[in-house]
Amino acid sequence: MRTFVALLLAIGLLPRPASAQQGSAYLPLGAWEMPYVEHLIRAGIIRDPDPLTRPLRRADVLSAVRAADTSEAPRSIRATVRKLDRALSPKHDGPVVGLHFYAGPSAGTFARRDPLREDGNKYVSWQTGMEIWTAMGPLSMSSEPFFDRRLRFDPDYPGDKTQPFAFRFTNAYVSLEPKYAQVAYGSVDRNWGPPGIEGLVLSSSPYSYDHFYLRLGVPHFRVESVIGQLDDLPGAAGTLQHRWWSAHRFVFKIWPWMTGVLGQGTLWRRDGPTGATWFLNPTRLAVFSREDDQLADSANTVVSGDLWLRLPSGVVVQAQGLIDDLSLFHTKTAPNRLAGTLLVDVPVGKTAGVRALWTVVSSITYRTFEGPVTYWARHGIGLARNFDDYSQWTLSATMMPAPHTVVTPELTLLLQGEGDLRKPTPELPIPKYPFLLVGTTERTVRLGFAGRTQIAKQLDVSGNAGLHFIANRGNVAGASDTRLVGALTVNYRFGGEFKAP
Repeated sequence: MRTFVALLLAIGLLPRPASAQQGSAYLPLGAWEMPYVEHLIRAGIIRDPDPLTRPLRRADVLSAVRAADTSEAPRSIRATVRKLDRALSPKHDGPVVGLHFYAGPSAGTFARRDPLREDGNKYVSWQTGMEIWTAMGPLSMSSEPFFDRRLRFDPDYPGDKTQPFAFRFTNAYVSLEPKYAQVAYGSVDRNWGPPGIEGLVLSSSPYSYDHFYLRLGVPHFRVESVIGQLDDLPGAAGTLQHRWWSAHRFVFKIWPWMTGVLGQGTLWRRDGPTGATWFLNPTRLAVFSREDDQLADSANTVVSGDLWLRLPSGVVVQAQGLIDDLSLFHTKTAPNRLAGTLLVDVPVGKTAGVRALWTVVSSITYRTFEGPVTYWARHGIGLARNFDDYSQWTLSATMMPAPHTVVTPELTLLLQGEGDLRKPTPELPIPKYPFLLVGTTERTVRLGFAGRTQIAKQLDVSGNAGLHFIANRGNVAGASDTRLVGALTVNYRFGGEFKAP
């Protein structure tokens, strides 16, 4: 382990030319700027700084905002672009420190972050947090302590729920960016794949956790790796097993209108990450390593592919596919498990964007015969998708009717089978187990609405509401329900950026 850390630090501290790029902190997925950035991308106002990748770097978003042509855009768009420019522009030359505070009330009929699969008690809460970040040459750091009573009721939150106000660090990392590389360690939400939907290999479904991140390459070709430790779980003999996982991908941007990705992920149980170095090699498929070196079957592997394609008139098509435990030989111990996402964004009149989304995860994706010790999950929450055995269709739009205001109506159909990634793969003959929608299918139709606005420059109001028509609720035949759900958060922000001493 120490050898691995030393290697990462050595890469990060390599001498760099004076002309090399300045380090830049991430713009977190939950940052107040991100709903406006995503809308401007979907509406075709700004280019996507890094397709199929979130979070974005602050500097990359600023470059995209400054390159936007808003000469024919309505006032709401122009005002929002100017606001983002002011918010993201460095206030000082050289090293800078950003310090921001926020606080406010929140309430909801459910505590889970995903409104489509609402769960957890209703709550009234008060949240407060602080974000401090810095950029000093190739170095950037961020730390965001956060208090929120809602966490006590969220079934997906793995922390201590006995305290009156649950506390966590939403982002806490150190990043070095020499030329042609980025090396980081810490906790930050990441999503690999089309934005707005959880990635199939790596996503922000679990709350952020510590991991190593390595990125090598140039803008048109790069390799990325994420390596992290998961929670210990008992193996077949009942003794605790250390669990680790890694995800690698190659990103190709041969033309400005197309980005392609080839990726893989592996979850294994060993004494440490260097106890299975063959899974740390991004240039070799882990499934071949297992067969080639006759390794014990103690890992859960997936392979994936992504495509981002910009068509004429600004239409963007994004797709992602996954195969779980690819079988290479005629004798199969389990079926190939599949998952996929197809997303189409259509800009409308420089003010709106319409999105059509379809995604499916087959019935035993992310699962193995060995049980929880090799599940694609951390503390029982999926590392990528948090559910399997479902298909989803969504039609949505984003609109900006006023400056600093984004609204998103949506219509969603969700079909959920009884398959559960937290259960072992069934001991059934392969042809007899359903590929999708096992048992009684729960059907949810959601008429939803989400929005975000800024009042008096520093007061953020965000929320969502939905009417859910549910048939066979809980996969119980005939158990129908109609539910009105919603959540609202108000935050007052203040702070600034300062020249580092």
